[in-house]
Amino acid sequence: MIADGSGAMALLTDIVRIGHLFFMAMGIGCVVATHAGTLRSLNAPLSAPRLAQIEHVHGLLMAALVGAWVTGVVLVYLRTGGVIAEFSPKLWIKLMVVSVLMLTALAVRRHVMPVLEAAVGRRLLDLGFGAKLRLAVFSGLSAAGWSSALILGASQAVKAMDWAPLISFFGLLYLAGLGGAVTAAAFAHLADWVVKCWNEDGGEAPGLNTGLDSPAERLP
Repeated sequence: MIADGSGAMALLTDIVRIGHLFFMAMGIGCVVATHAGTLRSLNAPLSAPRLAQIEHVHGLLMAALVGAWVTGVVLVYLRTGGVIAEFSPKLWIKLMVVSVLMLTALAVRRHVMPVLEAAVGRRLLDLGFGAKLRLAVFSGLSAAGWSSALILGASQAVKAMDWAPLISFFGLLYLAGLGGAVTAAAFAHLADWVVKCWNEDGGEAPGLNTGLDSPAERLP
C-alpha cells in the first residue's frame, strides 16, 4: 500500500484521516442541530429567520459532505493505491453510504426546501399529510445515513463482516429510519387532526386549563 513506508506518508495519512473525521463530525452536528430545532418548534409557526437558519445549516452540511468525500477518496488511495481488488466490503459500504448521503442532501435542496419556504408563517403540523410524509422520508434517510456513517467509522465489529451481514445490518438500519420517520409523521398528523376536531367541537380534554381564573368561578 502507498501508506506503508516513510514517516512522511504516515503523517499525511493521519492528517487526511483527521480532516475526514472533522468533516463527518461537522455533518452529524448539522443534522442533529437541524432535527432537534425542528422537533422543538413543530407547534410554532415557521419564521423566516428560522428558515434562513435551516438553509445556512444545510449549506454547511453540503460543505461537510464534499469535504468528507474528498478526504475519503484520498484515504482510499493512500490505503489501497487505487487497486479495486484491495477494497473491503466495509469500504464499499462506506462509499455507498456517503453517496446516498450526498444524493439525499441534494434532494433535500430540491424537494424539501420549497415545502419549507411555502410553510413560512404556519406550523409544520399544519402541512398536509403528503408534505409531512415528504419531510419524514428525507429526515429518515438522513438519520439512517449519518447513523450508518458513524457506525462504520467507530465500530470494530463491522470491519470483519462480509457482504451479507453488512447489507442486512445497514439495510435494516435504513428501513428502521424510514419506518420510524413515516410512523412519526402519520402519528403527528393524526394527533393534530384529533386536537383540531376536539377544539372545533368545543370539547375540552381532562386536566386542561378551562380558562377560569379561580376555583370560585367554577362553582354553580
